[in-house]
Amino acid sequence: RKPHASINYVTSHDGFTMLDLVSYQNKHNEPNKEDGMDGTNENYSENFGIEGNSDDPVIVGKRIKRVKNYLITLMVSQGAPMFLGGDELLRTQLGNNNAYCQDNEVSWYNWSYNTHSDEIGTFLKRLIHIRKTTPCLRRKKFFSGDIIAETGTKDVHWFTPEGKAVSYSEWTDPGFKAFSTFISGLDAASQPEKAISPDIYLLFNAGKQSVEFTIPDSLESEWEMAINSFDSLESFPRKFSGRGITLPPDSSAILRSISHRNAKD
Repeated sequence: RKPHASINYVTSHDGFTMLDLVSYQNKHNEPNKEDGMDGTNENYSENFGIEGNSDDPVIVGKRIKRVKNYLITLMVSQGAPMFLGGDELLRTQLGNNNAYCQDNEVSWYNWSYNTHSDEIGTFLKRLIHIRKTTPCLRRKKFFSGDIIAETGTKDVHWFTPEGKAVSYSEWTDPGFKAFSTFISGLDAASQPEKAISPDIYLLFNAGKQSVEFTIPDSLESEWEMAINSFDSLESFPRKFSGRGITLPPDSSAILRSISHRNAKD
């Protein structure tokens, strides 16, 4: 099987919407009149301090950033991305994760945009553009981690924040919350239409503290900040200089090469 046989998603018709995934700690299926027995209890969600809707700007900011993290992760994953309709509008089902029987405001779309839904819609459009214009995010083959014969470099590298290769002990450590990934754009044979692609450098910080990342010296490309989950959308893309970048807690970023110089293994 090839990557296009893999369907990747964060939310689907079953379970929480993406907004509810960051707004509710528990399901709220009482309107379904099944005594709360329906719908899964394992939602892997977080409400950031208040159950349900909140006007607290700090909580809202954390929720919006988490949604952006989900969207970034989905759009850089190899395979076919699937979105739940309405997530781009920040649709809510008021914490109901089994709303099949709710032919009312719980399951209907609210087409009235607000500041945050418009922000997420625009953010998603930008991510789609990045994916469409970066062939190495739409590979025809899964990563092997092996050396690409034509370039002498690996198709994918995994790094610690210090820029060192991730070890087995780090991969198996539940406290290992921050890492980066380099995806080579030079593996043309594995990419759509055998096209050379910009390189991609992904950074993830799932921890509760800011993390300083160092781009390894072996990655000699020049970079632009294509998008991240914590800066204003109007600031992208912008040229990135230097070898260090700080990611705030619970955040992610995509750097894309603007020049091609072979990454040394």
